[in-house]
Amino acid sequence: MVLAMIVIIVAGVIKQGPWGGNGGKTWNMGQADHISNVKIHYNDAIFAFDFTFTVDGKKKNIHVGGDEPQYNEITLEEDEYFTFISGYFKTMWTTDVFITQLTLETNKGNSVSAGNAIGSHFSLNLEDEGKILGFFGREGSPIDAIEAIGGRMVKVGPWGGNGGNAWDMGQADHITKLRIYYGDNIVGLEITYILNGNSHTYKRGTTTGASEEIILEEDEYFTSISGYFHALSKYQGHAIVMLLSLDTNKGASISVGNKTGSSFALTFRGWGVRFWASLDELADVLKQGPWGGNGGKTWDMGQADHISNVKIHYIDAVFAFDFTFTVDGVTKTIHVGGDAPQYHEITLEEDEYFTFISGYFKTMWMTDVFITQLTLKTNKGKSVSAGNEIGSHFSLNLEDEGKILGFFGREGSPIDAIEAIGVYCTIPRVS
Repeated sequence: MVLAMIVIIVAGVIKQGPWGGNGGKTWNMGQADHISNVKIHYNDAIFAFDFTFTVDGKKKNIHVGGDEPQYNEITLEEDEYFTFISGYFKTMWTTDVFITQLTLETNKGNSVSAGNAIGSHFSLNLEDEGKILGFFGREGSPIDAIEAIGGRMVKVGPWGGNGGNAWDMGQADHITKLRIYYGDNIVGLEITYILNGNSHTYKRGTTTGASEEIILEEDEYFTSISGYFHALSKYQGHAIVMLLSLDTNKGASISVGNKTGSSFALTFRGWGVRFWASLDELADVLKQGPWGGNGGKTWDMGQADHISNVKIHYIDAVFAFDFTFTVDGVTKTIHVGGDAPQYHEITLEEDEYFTFISGYFKTMWMTDVFITQLTLKTNKGKSVSAGNEIGSHFSLNLEDEGKILGFFGREGSPIDAIEAIGVYCTIPRVS
């Protein structure tokens, strides 16, 4: 069995809040791998919290606030996490602003609520795969303020082919070891990781023969991935991952395979905590990506016989595209995204096509992940580039005779900017 596609999930961490007052002293439970229990102590206001959670396999308990004996509590299952927080705050006892009511809800629909719904209201509802990783705030005797540490899971990739059998190692709290098996191409992976305090080993492909491995320390994680993929006739023209390289935040790296075919690369901020892929991929038309965020709504220009013009509209981020292209002899123009008047454009000749895409994405405007910069290059050496090079970087460079046939992705709402972009492409079949 051979490895034909690889994808990662990147977990970005964002702070939301604070909600409440500025008095008292700060408290912070930090980021947890899993929150298993929360008690909310209350009377006229929220007086205290008890948090039980796991970090790096170790269970911890912390108490924040006063000694009010009355409480409501919630216990979370291993695969359960908070996705929603809401509450009220107001000035109490003519002194400071305090949290008067708090509600937490999980991905499984369970909830805990305590206190009185009086004062000013706040809420935060994380989108799909978003999760609350921890809490912090300010305490007097009651709780002055609360903030949430939210994590968004962002799929990046895939790189390789589109068919075959899908595989997915699932989410991990920490990857401890990666072994890559290889011959003329990458044939298998063995991934050891920690999830909710337990060690797991996931194998995919052929996990015998020549291999190399990397062992990660407790505070070490992958920060970049790159490689090459190629269509090989000995695998019935399937697109196969030929080389795979990963780097960590501590400067360690692993690189295995042959630099043959089309290249891809991604650097990111945060933890690369998940791998999944498909095996034995047909390499006629491939979908690569999308790169960027998971929010907003999807868009898709489809596959074109020839792309003749692209306009990239931008301000602080990439806001929109105008694609002009031909399908079955009919010329079409579509607009995707918002109305930013500033743009850069490129016009392609009849025998010209895109072979390279790169860019950056990051969380913008405290809302979602957006594409902040984009570059496209053609087989004739021409290029168009727009936006600001900030955030996490991605790139895809197709080999000789490989071409980009079209684009798809996601656009934001209510902020009408481009959240994600991917490509339809072909690569040549060779021996």
